[in-house]
Amino acid sequence: MNEKKQAELRVRYQNAIDQFINKIKDDINVIAVILSGSVAYDVIWEKSDVDITIVVRDQKIKSEFLSIVEDDITFNLFLIQRSSFKRGMERAIGGSIWQSYVANGKILYTTDDSLYDFFEDIKKIGDDDISLTALYLACDLISTMQKVEKWIYARNDLLYAQYFLLKTAESIANMELCIRGIPTSRSAIQKAISLNPDIMRFFYQEPLEKLLTREELIDKVKKLDLYIEDKIDIFKKPVLEYLSDQEIKTASMIANHLDSNDHFIITILDYLADKSVIEKAYQPIKLTPKSRLSVEEIGFLYIP
Repeated sequence: MNEKKQAELRVRYQNAIDQFINKIKDDINVIAVILSGSVAYDVIWEKSDVDITIVVRDQKIKSEFLSIVEDDITFNLFLIQRSSFKRGMERAIGGSIWQSYVANGKILYTTDDSLYDFFEDIKKIGDDDISLTALYLACDLISTMQKVEKWIYARNDLLYAQYFLLKTAESIANMELCIRGIPTSRSAIQKAISLNPDIMRFFYQEPLEKLLTREELIDKVKKLDLYIEDKIDIFKKPVLEYLSDQEIKTASMIANHLDSNDHFIITILDYLADKSVIEKAYQPIKLTPKSRLSVEEIGFLYIP
C-alpha cells in the first residue's frame, strides 16, 4: 500500500473514531476510551476494524462485547467496569495477551486523569513478569519441539515435522520480545526479525523458503534445544522460588501456584528435571477426598 493511500485511510479512521468519542463523551457512565489493536500501532487497510475498550462506572453490564459501525467501519467494543479494569490490570502478567493488548494501545479520552499514570505503569514489564512469561513460552517451545521430533522419528513425515518447526517461530519471536521487556503483539515475528535476524532466519525464513531434509530438521531441533537452554536462567526463576523451601511439590500444586494447569506446565518441569535444575519425585495422593486407594502424582524438589 502506498503512503498516500495509507494517509487517506488514517484520516478516515481517525474521523470515525472522533465521531464515536463525540457521541459517548457526554455519557456520565463513560470513564475512559482506550484504542487498541492494529489501528493503534500498525498499518491500516480497507478491512481493518477498530478495537476499543470502554471503562465505565461500576454497574451491572448486560453485554460486555458490542459491535457497532461508524462511517461503515466496524468498531469492536469491550465494556469493563472501572474496578474490574484496574484489578485485572494489576493482576495481569507483564507480557501476557491482555497486558500486551492494552500496552500497545492508547487512551483517547478519560474523565479520570489518574488513569494516564496507571495506564503508563501497566505498560512496564518487570523482571518477575519476564521470567514467568518466558516460562510459558519455553513450555510452548518444548512441547512443539517434541512434536517435531515425533514426526521425524516416530512417523517419518518430514513435511509435517517442518510444519511444527515453523510454528516455533512465533514463540521464539515472542521470547525475543519478552527477554527485552517488550510487550508481545501480533507482529511479534516482524519485530523479532529486526531484533535477532539470525535466529529468525534460521527458524522462520529458511523453513518458509524450502523443504528441509531430515538432516536439516534434526539440526534445527538441536539448535532449538540449545536456544531454550540458553534462556533457562530466565525462566527457571518462578519454579525455583516456589520450590525454595526444599519440600516436594506436586505438579498440580506448582500449576496452581503459577496459575496454569499441570498438563501444560509438566512439560517445562520435566525439562528442568532433565537438565538437573530440579529433582523429580512422587507424592501419594487420593483421587477424591473419599477415595481409599492412593496413586502417585508426579512431584518436584529443588535442592540448591
